[in-house]
Amino acid sequence: MTEDDNPDREDLAERLKKLPADERRKLLEEVESEEELPILRWSSNPVAVKAAFNFVEREGTVTFEELRSYLQSEGHIDAEEGSYNFGIVETDDGVFFNTTGDREPETEISLTNTGQEVAAVFDETPDLRPIERTLLIGMQPYGSAFFYLSTLEENREDGGLLREDLEEALVDEYEGSGKYYTGYYNSWFHKLGVVEKERVGRKVKYRLATPSGW
Repeated sequence: MTEDDNPDREDLAERLKKLPADERRKLLEEVESEEELPILRWSSNPVAVKAAFNFVEREGTVTFEELRSYLQSEGHIDAEEGSYNFGIVETDDGVFFNTTGDREPETEISLTNTGQEVAAVFDETPDLRPIERTLLIGMQPYGSAFFYLSTLEENREDGGLLREDLEEALVDEYEGSGKYYTGYYNSWFHKLGVVEKERVGRKVKYRLATPSGW
């Protein structure tokens, strides 16, 4: 290996100085890496998310089958053996979890450094503490979630929206996916205490449980 193959810091600095300003800026932009925004793979059950982080943290490394079996036994998910599409763990460059393959029984799962930081917030109780709720609210910053919440905010003065009206708004915005988003966020945000629901005859109405404005 020549010196050019392995330049030291001073040599690299000198080479950079010799580049035109625009080329130097372009090169620095290419090599600089921004921290990835930690986004949780889908899950409509925040308690299952907490349980998954705690289980992997305790065990160090688990397989998809071991995680599925644990969450199923605790009543957090409904997924029979061989079914691993329960969300939470991303297998493609995950931010919270390292994986050794796709969604297969023996694929191993462990926590990334970011995952360990998140797991440190969760205690071992089955319920969600306020600090845990706040963390979980911020772990799914999907655009569809903001649209869902803003739709309820727009109807705050009316006391919220009936489920079918809320679904209609999301279908208008997201077409076929809107129906799925409605059920998903109704469950996720209700379990986190962000959204309240009430019976109106045979129908269900949803409204924000959070303050408006500052």
